Amino acid sequence: MLTRALQTAQTDLENAMEQLGVVQSERLEGLARIEASEKRVEEVKTHIEQERKMTEEEIASRIASFEKFEKRFWTKDQAFQCQISAA
Repeated sequence: MLTRALQTAQTDLENAMEQLGVVQSERLEGLARIEASEKRVEEVKTHIEQERKMTEEEIASRIASFEKFEKRFWTKDQAFQCQISAA
């Protein structure tokens, strides 16, 4: 009877150790997925920040271009208005 109890205890211990191995393996896989996801999030954040900077530069460039165009337009318009008034 003692031998049978010892065998049962050993079997239970082996089962528990197997389950522990499975849990540890799943935990490590979970951590790896989390780390990969965190890396991807950082990559996306970096990409978004780069796109934001490029967009801001593009907008600033377009505004500067428009302001130059506007200044030339009003200068030409003023000269034209002076010619009309003189005539």
